[in-house]
Amino acid sequence: MVWSEYVRVNSHDCDKNRIVRPTGIFRMVQEAAFLQLRNMDQDETKMHEAGRAYIVSQLGIDVHKPLMMNDSVEIRTWENNSAGAKFMRYYAIFRGGEEIVSGECVCALVDITSGRLIRVRDSGYVIGDAGEGREASLDAHGAVRKELGYQFVRDFPVLYTFIDRNDHMNNTCYADMLYSAIPGAENKFLTAISITYLRPAKLGDALKLYVAEEDGTYYVKSTLPGGDICAVAAIKAEKI
Repeated sequence: MVWSEYVRVNSHDCDKNRIVRPTGIFRMVQEAAFLQLRNMDQDETKMHEAGRAYIVSQLGIDVHKPLMMNDSVEIRTWENNSAGAKFMRYYAIFRGGEEIVSGECVCALVDITSGRLIRVRDSGYVIGDAGEGREASLDAHGAVRKELGYQFVRDFPVLYTFIDRNDHMNNTCYADMLYSAIPGAENKFLTAISITYLRPAKLGDALKLYVAEEDGTYYVKSTLPGGDICAVAAIKAEKI
């Protein structure tokens, strides 16, 4: 089943250029997914009571045309190709009937107590295959290459307002954090971003952000106290 939500772009999710910030896009598509899951009796509260939670491992978005303040859009989301321990979800945002944003998300279903991954076939959920996939153009896995020559950008403290019900920094918050690390971000607009989440950031963690550039793609990584990588991203942006 393809799920649709019709929304007007929230002005508070836009930057000084009236363009929706990366986290604003992530929140729009993730909220549509949340509403579909609730309709499929996978309400977050019920899942927590059952000792389960969805954890995002990868999230990639392509922005074919900038999403602007006050735009009226249709957000579509659906599941397809879920197998093993990977729950696959896809997104598309339409403005005036034209697809301007597309993306994909890879999630895992976790037993909160044991930390064990629950396979699709053992989940007990009806996973309805629908629609065509929207494979993201970038893959953040390349961001872990040592030869990229990362440069330190800044520290980023994880504050209470970034924490979700899983006691981790919410997956949507990473998009703005990582995008803001690229040089001249205030004079660019996002065209593609792919994030791989490796380890959770928790309240009080002081993350460090590093950036590198190769062939027009920016690579950003965030590290936890102690140096372990928290999340990595591949990003493309164009000048306004």
